[in-house]
Amino acid sequence: MPEHIFEKCVYSPWGHGDLERTLRARGVNALVISDAETDICVMATASGAVDRGFRIIVATDGLCSSSDLTHDAILTLLRTRLGQQIETDSAA
Repeated sequence: MPEHIFEKCVYSPWGHGDLERTLRARGVNALVISDAETDICVMATASGAVDRGFRIIVATDGLCSSSDLTHDAILTLLRTRLGQQIETDSAA
């Protein structure tokens, strides 16, 4: 399937609706998320995907942040509080 690039100028990619429409049209029901700024963009993307009913896997070895403290805090939050909605695992 050919790739499709979605550019965004805000934290969440869900705002304009093209991403969700494209994913639904392609029959996608699960997303693996990796990105920079774990505590901002990753959380915004994962939260929006949960709200839209996607299965979410956050690739813990595909993340980074400018703040180690909040990066680690978000990983702890994902594992301990949001584990029912968001899975965490390595990309492998």
